[in-house]
Amino acid sequence: MIVVVVALTACAGSGTVSAAPSAQATVSGSFSPQPRVKKPHSYVALGDSWAYGGHCGNCKTFVGRYADKLNQRSGHRVVLTNLTVNGGTSGTTLASLRHDRGVRTAIAGADIIVIETGVNDLDERGTLDAVAAGTCGGRDGAQCLRAVARGWRTNFEAIAEEIDHLRRGKPTALRLVTSQNVFLSDPGIITEYGLPADFAMTGGKFLTEELRDAICHTARRHHGRCVDVGLLFNGPRGDMPRDENTEQSHEQVARALMKTGLAELR
Repeated sequence: MIVVVVALTACAGSGTVSAAPSAQATVSGSFSPQPRVKKPHSYVALGDSWAYGGHCGNCKTFVGRYADKLNQRSGHRVVLTNLTVNGGTSGTTLASLRHDRGVRTAIAGADIIVIETGVNDLDERGTLDAVAAGTCGGRDGAQCLRAVARGWRTNFEAIAEEIDHLRRGKPTALRLVTSQNVFLSDPGIITEYGLPADFAMTGGKFLTEELRDAICHTARRHHGRCVDVGLLFNGPRGDMPRDENTEQSHEQVARALMKTGLAELR
């Protein structure tokens, strides 16, 4: 038996609280310290129909594949909350972060945050219809494209600022996923909207690069990382078409996310 005697002396007027001189605490038996259980990492995903799986028959997209890889290789259990939607824009993503209580609560508790959105902003603003009608504006007919690019820069910066506010300085792995040139990979979009035949490598290439720059600039400013899907799928010259909805494409994005590591959480 081990006997531990507590004998702390109180000093008059010192403000120190002490035990009575005769107080004793007795500890018997033996024990082994329990191994410390790691708290799971919370992973929250926000995104539009590509991340949701709306174009591949609700397949497992890079969102779920990334979670699987983290659980297999990170040495830390990861719990995914998938808040992607079958639609949405950078504007609706920002609105949900500001006003949706469920989204705000999830982000406040998220160690890992993945966001993919932006391309649907073109439809929201009627940009492609304006290009097709010749009413985009500007001497070069690209004013409406530049307006979308400004909107991306504003919205992604505001998205990151809202995340910073909700996380309150806690370590966070912010991962922003860009888009490939959808006009190159899916020429049917050009036909559907009646866009110029060369739009994939003119306006489409410009938009892809502007979205990438907006996303990656925000990631750098807020100590996150961006995954350049345009580079992954379209190549260094941006001229390689790629179906983004195949199993192989989603797997490639998930692998790229893994390569960013989780240094922020260490």
